[in-house]
Amino acid sequence: MMQAQAIAMTGILFCSDESADIFLICDVRLEPAEFTIFVRQLFSISARLENALTTRILTTGGTFDKVYFDAKSEFHFGDPIVGNLLTESHISSSYVVESLMQKDSLDMDDQDREQIRTAVERSSEKQILIIHGTDTMVETARSLGQPSDKTVVLFGAMQPARMRYSDAMFNLGFAMAAVQLLPTGVYLAMNGEVFDPAQVVKNQSLSRFETIQ
Repeated sequence: MMQAQAIAMTGILFCSDESADIFLICDVRLEPAEFTIFVRQLFSISARLENALTTRILTTGGTFDKVYFDAKSEFHFGDPIVGNLLTESHISSSYVVESLMQKDSLDMDDQDREQIRTAVERSSEKQILIIHGTDTMVETARSLGQPSDKTVVLFGAMQPARMRYSDAMFNLGFAMAAVQLLPTGVYLAMNGEVFDPAQVVKNQSLSRFETIQ
């Protein structure tokens, strides 16, 4: 329901529809006690708007965050690197990084996917990126369902982000743009394309994702 609030000392009134955060100028005045309520509501709306414009980045491991140990000729997980990459790219949009786990996607189980789903559901941000291993990215995306109030984009890399020749930086930039432009739902952003989880498969021999024909 539309509620009216006024700044009593100036006579300016803002009518706000809390479901849509719409402000209109009206001709009503409030008493000081009502003005206090208005200020509180204004801060609440401001916080919701800030969250709506912030991207939450959930890291789960995958090749994206792996580090190569030459002496052992094998890969291990390093600290999440996405924050450093975004800083180097001079990204001005707001984001927060949350590390959920450091796992190869082939080692993920239903409990891990439930943890990811819970993190998405409890997030106050409406734009969510998930860095995920490519082998079971599709399975995780499908397990998230279709949230009605959030845009969720999963992406990863075929080569670690710390390597000189990697698709990680391109995929990160593409996913960052996609999550801000796409409508609510769950998507994969890989190889310069946006995929519906229900209609995509990883082509192992060509190391790329393809739409199921």
